[in-house]
Amino acid sequence: MPINYFLSYLASKCGYVIKRRHPAGLRANRSTNLSQPVTRNVLMQRIHGQDIYEGFDFEAYAFDPTGWGSDSAAFAKILGRYRLRFVV
Repeated sequence: MPINYFLSYLASKCGYVIKRRHPAGLRANRSTNLSQPVTRNVLMQRIHGQDIYEGFDFEAYAFDPTGWGSDSAAFAKILGRYRLRFVV
């Protein structure tokens, strides 16, 4: 199974859709100031229109160095079905 198909399949199981974009759609928006440095705050404003983490109390949660759900039953099912050599 090609990796692109697998990633699309995996994304769809998580509720996301991966679409290919035509190169013409990747042109910079003319209203975009390309001289402005792309920082976390700039990206946050462009994507969400606000800082989605404002007011979030990260200290209310215990430190979890794994943090990505590697012990999830979904991973066991996927890894059991496909003989993957590399996972991102």
